[in-house]
Amino acid sequence: MNRTLTLLLLLAPAAFADGAGGGAAPPPGGTERDSDRVEALDFPDRIRAAFRPDAPGLVLTYEFSLRLLGVTLFRLGEMRIEAMTGSMADDADAAPACLLDCRMSPPTAADPRAVLRDRFVLLANAGGSKTLVFTQLADKSYRILGGRPKRYLRFDVNDYRGAEPYTFRTNLITGTSAARIGERPGRERPGESVMALLNLLASVHAGSKADVDEQSSPRFFAHVDGESRPFVVRTSRGDPPGEFPRARLDALRADVRAAPEAKTHQGRLSAWVLPFPDLAREAGLAVRADLVRRPPVPIVPLAADVELAVGTVRAVLKGVASMEAHAEAPQTPGNSRNGGS
Repeated sequence: MNRTLTLLLLLAPAAFADGAGGGAAPPPGGTERDSDRVEALDFPDRIRAAFRPDAPGLVLTYEFSLRLLGVTLFRLGEMRIEAMTGSMADDADAAPACLLDCRMSPPTAADPRAVLRDRFVLLANAGGSKTLVFTQLADKSYRILGGRPKRYLRFDVNDYRGAEPYTFRTNLITGTSAARIGERPGRERPGESVMALLNLLASVHAGSKADVDEQSSPRFFAHVDGESRPFVVRTSRGDPPGEFPRARLDALRADVRAAPEAKTHQGRLSAWVLPFPDLAREAGLAVRADLVRRPPVPIVPLAADVELAVGTVRAVLKGVASMEAHAEAPQTPGNSRNGGS
């Protein structure tokens, strides 16, 4: 389940924090050492409250389901992503930044086999090439093949705004935690590969870069099962699954899989993406011109499929709205001003 969510969130667009949490010892080398700083569970709320948007943000809503042989077995839940640009109130330089606030929630009648209540907040520089803060509250429970339910409850903080990186991990079930400052060899900041991948897909869709395959693809890294693993991408054109007017969507398909040198080749992901201006036009979304010119994310996933050992997890975009009008019913790509298709 953790591998599935990590791969889905590789294009959703955020990534899980690294490491296994708790008191795991760091690898040798580097400057990482223990810290007496301890963060509270309200850290994500404090980051969000200190962010000052400079334009209306974007709200994306995705629905997750488990499928087998093309049939939906049950819904896993919904993900709501709020994306915005601006700066932090406590930044004297008011440096341009972007913020993603992602929340997963189970359906009203949740299937006891899988219940997901994750939240993660990503603060990055303008364009998302450098992560400033990544914090995650992972709350999952699942039961496999009728076995005993398993619970996964963890809180992570990665703060890179100070003179040295700060990380905090706590297992909220066992109560074990670890706080450290300093550099760890081989660590990549969570979220940076995600934004690099989205920027690459935006360039390929625009035609400023050629299609890529497994041989020409850069390496993108995601943390799966507590390890940083390389992935490659192949791009092509293709119709997205779901309730989309396919004839009018110029979607780009991205097939993400483990790189040849990776230890494992599990977890293939296929995603269909569209630049935000095209999506806003297709949805009939009335947004300010500056949001179209400078969206919080360069390209938006319409749908994604993750192949499992048995079955597929599918995520489908169900709603898109501007945050200034988020209280209204979200628009979907099939509900344009012209009546859709």
